[in-house]
Amino acid sequence: MKTISTFFFLLVSFIGLQAQNFEFQNKSFIEVQGESKKEIEPDEIYINIYLSEDQSKGKETVAVQEKKLMAIVSKLGIDAKNLVLTGGSSQYNNYLVNRDGNSTYKSYSLKTKSALEASKVLYELDLAKVNGASIGSVDHSQRKTFEAETRIAAIKDAKAKAKELTSALGNTLGNPLVIRESNYYNAPVYAKAAYAMDAAVEAAGTPYDQGFEDMSYKKITIQSTVNATFEILP
Repeated sequence: MKTISTFFFLLVSFIGLQAQNFEFQNKSFIEVQGESKKEIEPDEIYINIYLSEDQSKGKETVAVQEKKLMAIVSKLGIDAKNLVLTGGSSQYNNYLVNRDGNSTYKSYSLKTKSALEASKVLYELDLAKVNGASIGSVDHSQRKTFEAETRIAAIKDAKAKAKELTSALGNTLGNPLVIRESNYYNAPVYAKAAYAMDAAVEAAGTPYDQGFEDMSYKKITIQSTVNATFEILP
């Protein structure tokens, strides 16, 4: 059965290739590759926050840590809807609750809109001794728009290359015959919370936007590649 499927796939591919060759057999054409790349600053930075009694060495319950977290979110003016519970123990799991029947851990995801806001959160969590926080992922709210822009730029790049080469031959560039495109999206991954505070500035109580050494995160890379075939006219 596998042999038949493989044969059928090769047959279809061969027929498709022959059909394309037949379509082009009476035409002169040129194949080019266009590329476009854009790097954007993320405006959606997700912080993973893990609350547990183990993190505080049993000094604070998860409920107390949770209240601290809610207070920080409110203090920084972040919409409470951006804080989402992603996991936690319940009374139905005896291995994950303490003797009083309370949760021994909870995990949250908090969406922030900038490197500055994310750094504020991480700093406040550190002051509150809530140590289980790290950057989970980054994204951009307009990523689809940027992807469309890179695709358009890539096909324009391909056409410009084809026109330049065709003109060098003394010919005219015709209509596109085949266009194939591929997109590449790369969002950096952070293993640890990426923030730093200068000791002297911290002691002086300087505002956040002056105190953090590095307020930017790695940019998101969006890249589009287009392989295009154009007809060459006399």
